Amino acid sequence: MPERLKVLVVTYGTPYPPRSGVSIRDYNLLKRIARSVNLFLCILATESSLPDLSELHAFCSKVIVVPARARRPFQILANSMRCWRAGYQLASHQFFYPELAREIRALVTEESIDILQVEHSFLVAYRKAIPASSRCLTILSMHNVGSRQYLRIAKTQSSPWARMSYWLKSFLITRMEAANAAQFDHCTVVSPEEARLLKVGAPKAEISVVENGVDCATIRPLPPPATGNDLLFIGVIGYPPNADAVVYFCKSILPRIRSVIPDARLIVVGHTPPPKVRRLASSAVIVTGAVDDPAPYYQQCRACVVPLRAGGGTRLKILEAMAFGRPVVTTSIGSEGLDVVDGEHLLIGDTAEAFSENVINLLHHSELSERMSTAGQRLVEERYDWSVIASKLLDIYRALAARSPSFDGDAKSAG
Repeated sequence: MPERLKVLVVTYGTPYPPRSGVSIRDYNLLKRIARSVNLFLCILATESSLPDLSELHAFCSKVIVVPARARRPFQILANSMRCWRAGYQLASHQFFYPELAREIRALVTEESIDILQVEHSFLVAYRKAIPASSRCLTILSMHNVGSRQYLRIAKTQSSPWARMSYWLKSFLITRMEAANAAQFDHCTVVSPEEARLLKVGAPKAEISVVENGVDCATIRPLPPPATGNDLLFIGVIGYPPNADAVVYFCKSILPRIRSVIPDARLIVVGHTPPPKVRRLASSAVIVTGAVDDPAPYYQQCRACVVPLRAGGGTRLKILEAMAFGRPVVTTSIGSEGLDVVDGEHLLIGDTAEAFSENVINLLHHSELSERMSTAGQRLVEERYDWSVIASKLLDIYRALAARSPSFDGDAKSAG
């Protein structure tokens, strides 16, 4: 039996579900790749996101959690200088903790780790934790290309100072992201468009697409609601592009819909809604905040709306809606990176008029809604189930192993 690859993943904890304390993407990919590799996990966790390790221990060989605690000014300065000298964006200094670097170095050495996979570009400084004598290969997993994300957020800001701040962030991070990608043996992004953008700045970097996904085994299509014309927006509402999308929909789109369908309402579900979203609450706009189970809200709503005007990556919320059997209306930015066809898998509207017309058509024509639901469900099952996505990541591991002498030819396998 070939010895399995040893993979160490370094990620950032989140206070949002699942209970494991890592992101939905991380959790689903880790659980699946652990069936084929020996998986080790290091988490930098805020005190509000200290995870329930029982779920992670079920499939990880070892899990190490380092809390991200407040630091003194001299520690912040030292970290900033360390990141600057290494060529990383200065913003990464706030995520660098020497104790986590020591844990990574010890694991790489003691466990003879074959591949170090760093999630998020703001954790790139931990690549330096690998001892110089190690033959461990490295992967940078970028959940978003921040340069484009900041540029789009800038366009949605009403304050000139806010616009300037996001433009500056976009300018500064563009070269840094390319430099980060070039320092790793391989880089993954979540969409072909982001791969193209990153390749422009880092033409010699090896870049693959490992998309976002959905768990089709646990999320099953729901029957349409018996009554009502409720619409659903779900996500982390504190994320600026999501908050902007909710405000834009409520002010520019929902009134047009209600002029034709008076009982139409928007249900806004998700963590940390900012004041500008909470102020929208009314008989026509329900703001729930965080919920333990989104399924009852999908059951209640006839369609999901994703009126994004900014952001990057690909939309877990769209894939989840399709898995639940709900038709989706979104924008070109919202559907970006997904292998979807307007009019077949979902409806796209980039103006308030077009978006509202698409929603009205869905609510008025049940056959259109049913056709979209069926096509969307088929798409996620064939292309975006987490098992399909995980197999792409395992292929990357195998390709790295095949070309590296440290793996002794065929002595190790990714399953």
